[in-house]
Amino acid sequence: IENDYQEFIKSTITDKREVIFEIFENNVKFLATIIPLGDIEKVKGVLFASFKHDKSEISEMDKEILKIISFLVTHRLKLHEINEYLIKARREAERLSRLKSEFVANVSHELRTPLNAILGFIELIKIGNFPKEEELKYLDYISMSATSLLNMINNILDLSKIESGRIEIHLEDVDLREFLAEVYKSSKILCLNKGIELRVRLEKSLPQFIKTDQMMLRSILTNLLSNAIKFTDDGHVRLDVYKRNSFIIFRVEDTGVGMKEEDMEKIFDAFVQLESVRNKRFPGTGIGLSVSQKFAQMLGGKIIPKTKGIGKGSIFYLVLPMRT
Repeated sequence: IENDYQEFIKSTITDKREVIFEIFENNVKFLATIIPLGDIEKVKGVLFASFKHDKSEISEMDKEILKIISFLVTHRLKLHEINEYLIKARREAERLSRLKSEFVANVSHELRTPLNAILGFIELIKIGNFPKEEELKYLDYISMSATSLLNMINNILDLSKIESGRIEIHLEDVDLREFLAEVYKSSKILCLNKGIELRVRLEKSLPQFIKTDQMMLRSILTNLLSNAIKFTDDGHVRLDVYKRNSFIIFRVEDTGVGMKEEDMEKIFDAFVQLESVRNKRFPGTGIGLSVSQKFAQMLGGKIIPKTKGIGKGSIFYLVLPMRT
């Protein structure tokens, strides 16, 4: 550009000046202009046009033609953008449809497994003449299978209510220690045939009562503990409850299979099971953590996952505002 001329435009949205300048090439004079492409919300590029003639300025007709061209190009860009969005939306819909189909297949299998166990142990008790201790052992297995089945059904019903917007928060005064004793008792049953220890520790400074939705909190803790127990073959699962500033924190730690760092964002997606743990040893429907995170958010908090490494275990923090 002759004389090293420079034109600076900070924003093509707020700066309405026409950018017209002269170019010299092989001693031939050109007039050139730059026109922004896009709308007031988003400029997607510029249209550059040059004119080889002796006139000192671009004619009004040329300007109108350029405006029409820029209008057509802008709308072509918008059409391309809409098509890209629709393609992505279709792929996402297909992905969700595939996941839901897998979910239905998983649920069919997962419902049959505990039901078959319950029916099998009931038949053994009915036809057998077992010592009292062995009979009690079978009853424990029935209780464990029934608990697993109930958790699964609750998660399915909760997810359905969340997606349809039919779930509401009911805050009430909950005796924290009594409540956690019940959660411990129901979760302890799941440890029976694994030989792992379930520990619970409460900070002494915690109040006797907290105000929360008891059903939602029970669902969250039950899911976190049952997941930890499911993925732990040796060692322990531990629940620590303590207060930090204006928050109450429920920390669930296990010594199980652990997770990869890159998988931690996926675990709260509905119907998703991680490839690293997706096999017959760790069955499941893939909705428990999704439901739990949604409940935590409805209660004004969130669940924060942390991995200790593959084969070393995981930690999940449920952080909720302290209401008393």
